[in-house]
Amino acid sequence: MKIAISPDTKLVPGSHTDSVLSLSWNLHQKNLLSSGSADTTTKLWDLNTGRCIKTFNYPDKVSSVLWNPVEASVIASGCYGGTLVITDVRIGNSNTTTKLSSDVETISWIPAPHHNHIFVGTEDGNLSCYDIVHGLNKPLWVIQAHQKATQCISISPSLPGLLATGSTDTERSFRIWDISAGKPECLYTSEQAMEVYSLKFSEDDPFMLAVGMKDKRPKFVNTRNFPKVYQKFRNN
Repeated sequence: MKIAISPDTKLVPGSHTDSVLSLSWNLHQKNLLSSGSADTTTKLWDLNTGRCIKTFNYPDKVSSVLWNPVEASVIASGCYGGTLVITDVRIGNSNTTTKLSSDVETISWIPAPHHNHIFVGTEDGNLSCYDIVHGLNKPLWVIQAHQKATQCISISPSLPGLLATGSTDTERSFRIWDISAGKPECLYTSEQAMEVYSLKFSEDDPFMLAVGMKDKRPKFVNTRNFPKVYQKFRNN
């Protein structure tokens, strides 16, 4: 849905010139917000002043931005055309870049102590993992998570090895994985015919997963009801 902007509306200097596709709040500097846009830029905003303080230019539309959960100055930007960019905002335009198989749909940092690892979901259904400390030349692993786009990723905040991925793939719309040993092991595949665009594990119940679908109310899934999931994580 597009919102009409009055011709009298004055945008602040440095505003995006196309759709804003992603936002990320810095957990360590509460006044710092990042935004990724179809205008091929990632911008940093100081919420205390409402000013754009830095702009980073990338090769294509920026679909996902996400601050690292531990390193306060490190931000990841995922772009159409399959580009992943890791930027240390203290160093200006000093980027580490890699090329993936297709458009980046979603990114997610792994919680500490493995916060140097980042998951990337792409339009071709792949899920990749990179270690930014050792460089982006080669992923740690790549799997075909879905037959269509891997739209969203969520890691349980209380059970760090518990991962969910969602897709527009109606034959396996969301899947539950164990990532505690490194490369994911699939524990459950939903066979419900639905298109999943977002999902999120609860902060309070480590097994509870909210699933956002096209044209429907959110679905709440208790993953402890899946035998393989419960067997793996019941003692955590």
